[in-house]
Amino acid sequence: MDKFMDEYKAAFESVAAEKDITGAAKARLAKNVRTCSVKHIAAAACAVMLMGGTAVYAARIGWLDSLFGSSSKTISENSSDYAVTVSEHTLEYADENFPYRISFGDIICDGTILYGEMHITDKSGAAVLQDELPIEVDVIINGNDRASRQTGIVFLNENEDGSADAAFSVSTEAEISAGDIVNVIITEYDFPAAEKLGSAEYGFEIINMPQTLAKHIYVDRTARLTTYGGESTEMQINSIEISPLRISAKGHCMSYDSYEKITDSPDFRIELSDGSCLKIDKRLWVLDTELSSGESILNVGDRVCENFGFHGLLSAENDGYDVDFDAQFRCVLPIDEVVSVTIGDVTIPVE
Repeated sequence: MDKFMDEYKAAFESVAAEKDITGAAKARLAKNVRTCSVKHIAAAACAVMLMGGTAVYAARIGWLDSLFGSSSKTISENSSDYAVTVSEHTLEYADENFPYRISFGDIICDGTILYGEMHITDKSGAAVLQDELPIEVDVIINGNDRASRQTGIVFLNENEDGSADAAFSVSTEAEISAGDIVNVIITEYDFPAAEKLGSAEYGFEIINMPQTLAKHIYVDRTARLTTYGGESTEMQINSIEISPLRISAKGHCMSYDSYEKITDSPDFRIELSDGSCLKIDKRLWVLDTELSSGESILNVGDRVCENFGFHGLLSAENDGYDVDFDAQFRCVLPIDEVVSVTIGDVTIPVE
């Protein structure tokens, strides 16, 4: 992760040094750098996202085990709470030179984040391998290409027949509801040249889904955060949203320098009723059970978080930058057991 952060930060600083960038342009570049780094981190760490035919795939039993690791017991026990019914996936368009076929399986959702299983095969019969597929994905909700806060790509496993299983994830600005139209756009790139080679798009409608389980908290507090390097900065926290599969926070800071410091801060925690907590440690989400009363109420696999990161955009209403933090978990948060969320030196109770 550090490698990609450093590369994109260096790229931004190089461009900024060569050109006289206005505030608005700098804001757009900052947002693009941060968004791009999140996508590439996900792709390099664990991921693949591909395209192809339209046949419906009978979901491999236990794919949730692959997605959620040793926390699968938690989501398996509550799978009916998250199962989503969708229409048949249709192929809207595809470039002929795409070498892969994809069929879709189970989809789960908690109202704020959508995970969808995919089964991947190569038309030539070659094995689909985790680390050799330069693919990215965008997800559009109801025709709004700005609805997605983060998209993620999860490689689940390679199969003996040369196929592979994967899942896409997307978290959105608005609640995901029955009747929503979802379009999944898959793009193949030539890395490191970042040249777009082609794309394909699938569409489906959400027919039925469980009730939204998210909690919305309006905060209006100023938090002081400290970076890994010991520098301090402030962030105005406006709101927090927490659901079984995700947490997000929106706020504001006064300068691009402050925004950069915030993105390098480990000061995020989710405290649970048994004394354990989820927190960022060395740029990764981990479960800390040191203060828990016995066995933790939260089952967590080796990877707690699938995707997390910041977006920053020059504010249209105030000086400074609007900050958007979003994290997608690979565990199921028992949100009724969440006591508080801490950002920097501010702890916000969750009721």
